[in-house]
Amino acid sequence: MSEPQQDNAADAPPPESKPPRRRRSRIWRIIKWTLLVLLILIVVLVGLVCWVAGTRTGTEFAWHQVQRFMPAGMHIDSLNGRLIGPLHISGVDYDTDSMQVHIGSIDFDMDFSAIWHRTVHIKYLDIDNIDYKVTRVTPAQPKQESQPFSLPKQIDLPVTVIVDRVAVTDVVAVTAPQAKPVKVDRVQLTGARLDDAQWRIKSLTGHGPMFDFDAHAAVTPNHGYNTNLHVQADLRLPDYAPLSATADITGSLKDLHLAANVAAPYNLKLTGDVTDALSDPAIDAEIQADDVNTQAISKTLPKIVADADIQAKGPVDDLGVQLSARVDSADYGKATLNGGLHYTPEAIGIEDLTIGVPATNGRLTA
Repeated sequence: MSEPQQDNAADAPPPESKPPRRRRSRIWRIIKWTLLVLLILIVVLVGLVCWVAGTRTGTEFAWHQVQRFMPAGMHIDSLNGRLIGPLHISGVDYDTDSMQVHIGSIDFDMDFSAIWHRTVHIKYLDIDNIDYKVTRVTPAQPKQESQPFSLPKQIDLPVTVIVDRVAVTDVVAVTAPQAKPVKVDRVQLTGARLDDAQWRIKSLTGHGPMFDFDAHAAVTPNHGYNTNLHVQADLRLPDYAPLSATADITGSLKDLHLAANVAAPYNLKLTGDVTDALSDPAIDAEIQADDVNTQAISKTLPKIVADADIQAKGPVDDLGVQLSARVDSADYGKATLNGGLHYTPEAIGIEDLTIGVPATNGRLTA
């Protein structure tokens, strides 16, 4: 009986070899330590970012490091506060061989907690005392051929952007070496919100020695970019009557409707439509001038009272214009004008132009 048992034992397959437990435990320890080191690095990095952006001490430390890498010609007097706000920067100067820029102060604050709700919420950005001067005219760069500008069918923002206030005050700009300075007292944007559904500006206002304007706008960033824009502006020019105008733009980029009025003494009215505004713009518009008295506009102009109706229709590079006007001049009497123009980038053609003088029944046709 012992011999068969010995034969069966000899014929049985050898047991499978098992991997050493020591090797598996070593690999697992390496993975655990690697994950732990990565976790520590992430925590340290997040803590460093929070320290730099969220504390005055961290912001001052970062500012001292950044100063070494600022471009030549740039100088900042001081920086106080936190990067996430409130932050105050004073005395920003940037000089090159062709321009000089000085900014008296920049103040900034934001609601950092809104980031957790995928929102960038800027409470205020105030820039004060800007002095911009061009000291040398740089040679014009040759024009490069570029593709026509086009917008995507839809713009999806990764975050919602809310801006409570952006204000720019006390601006003086000299745009050429011998040009007169242009002054702006204040430009302010309030109540802006940009998200996937709509881009909205509650108010955009501006004031200067020669102008005032107030505007609000809303744009839908998809399905044709439906637009609603309203602007009211006042312009003050030397030796001319103040100009007060309103304008409204509504519709999509495929078909925009324009309506504008300029109050007395200019007495102008514009209505029209612009189709395919970005790809192949075409115009169908009318401008009416009603009882315009040039002496009420400026005493330097000839004494004329006029009515006019101008209609323009067609692509902007192949535009037909029809003109009808009645003029009463203190020096030359009354006259009528009727005719058409054809505009292309290469030439302007006159079509069926007729000038009539009612007092003498005279008529000139071209």
